[in-house]
Amino acid sequence: MKQKRDFLDYVQLASTSVATLAIPIVLLLVGNGFIASQNERGNAVKYIEIAIGILRSDPKEQDNGLRVWAIQILDLHSKEFAVLPLKTKENLLSTTLNINGNDWGNGVWTDSCSTNNSNIKNFRK
Repeated sequence: MKQKRDFLDYVQLASTSVATLAIPIVLLLVGNGFIASQNERGNAVKYIEIAIGILRSDPKEQDNGLRVWAIQILDLHSKEFAVLPLKTKENLLSTTLNINGNDWGNGVWTDSCSTNNSNIKNFRK
């Protein structure tokens, strides 16, 4: 009987020791994952702000590759919520993005864009 009790005491001591070490390690890993996720979201917001700034500029005064990059950034980060239609991407290449807080969803894009634009192949589908 005493031998069984000693074994149970050993198991209890071992499990307490493991839990004492494991809980802080798990909390550390979960916390680091949360912080990394928050940092990634913050960086995405900054990239989106830069992309919108680029797309608000006159396309005639910019390198077309810069607009392609900005459109790809918006496309990448919008996939969580909605897919940017190809026509919208095409329009963003040749038109200025004129938005403010009240313009969202009110027909901001124009339909004047060539569908033969060679830069369209750079977009991810």
